[in-house]
Amino acid sequence: MIAIQISRRHGNLSSTIESFVQEKLSRLEKYLKESSRVEVVLDQEHDEYTCELILHSNRRGEQVIVKDSGEELRSSIDHAVEKLSSQLARNKSRRKDHHRGTRRDDEAGQDRSEAPDEPSYEEIVNQEIKGE
Repeated sequence: MIAIQISRRHGNLSSTIESFVQEKLSRLEKYLKESSRVEVVLDQEHDEYTCELILHSNRRGEQVIVKDSGEELRSSIDHAVEKLSSQLARNKSRRKDHHRGTRRDDEAGQDRSEAPDEPSYEEIVNQEIKGE
């Protein structure tokens, strides 16, 4: 379970909103370690609600900050969680690609050799040099 800290500026924090935020952030557990902490800052100015998510990760002290605004509080929370989720998924895939880089290069080389009779760049350059 990740630690969630919820605060509200310019208004009171109801228990329904708090449970809604916790439910939405529970989706992110697959990307995070137990030692991660998420700060949720909810703000209201006139008719606009803002949700800011600040992820404190123990992975080299990284912070990921996501902010979304909208006319409804729940929709701004949804959009902010979606943004954070996509960032974490992208970061996770980058880490995986980094560790498996040589294997993927080998697979890509196999795919190129099975390509239909298209000349490679090197073959085209050699043909141009020879004047064919």
